[in-house]
Formats: sequence, C-alpha cells, structure tokens
Amino acid sequence: MADPKEFIQIGEASRICRLSRTVLRRMVAQQRLPAWRTPGGHFRFTRTDCVEFSRALGRDDDEVSLVGEIRERVSGYGAHSPSESSAESEGAGGEDAAVTESLSHA
Repeated sequence: MADPKEFIQIGEASRICRLSRTVLRRMVAQQRLPAWRTPGGHFRFTRTDCVEFSRALGRDDDEVSLVGEIRERVSGYGAHSPSESSAESEGAGGEDAAVTESLSHA
C-alpha cells in the first residue's frame, strides 16, 4: 500500500496534471486515471499516479513539479484568476478539452 502522505485530493491532482477537476473526474470515470472515493464520496489519488498520468500527456518532470509548485504558492495567497474558476465551473474547455479529445482517440 502507498504511503498515506502520498494520497492527495482532487485539487492537488488537478495542479499536478494541469487539468481541471471536471476533466480529472472524466478521466477517472473512463478508467484512464486510478482513483478511489472516500466514504464521504471525495476522490483520492496517489501523487505517483498523477505524475505518471501527466507524463503520459507529454509533460516532463521539471514542468510538472515547477507548475505544481507555482500554483501551490499562488493559491496560498488566494490569487485565483476569475477565468480559471469560471472555466472550471462551466466544464472542460481549452486545453482540457484538447486533452480529453486526444485521450478519447487513444
């Protein structure tokens, strides 16, 4: 079993994979990204699975860790862009839609 410190919530998985929560849920439903649900219904991922999934999307390790670190620091200051939150609430768009499209043809 994985180290409990490696278990992450969907927000952190989203940052690592650079995909919206909506797209991550879709990838889980399509069994392209392993995850499980807590008794309360929340998704949990392993950091390793998310990094591997991100690599499969063509993102290198430095890019994945750097983007995750930057987003974590920015989110710590409460600086979320309005377009990011509205895009997430409206569903997949932009890069998320392209990733979903490319994975559906794989």
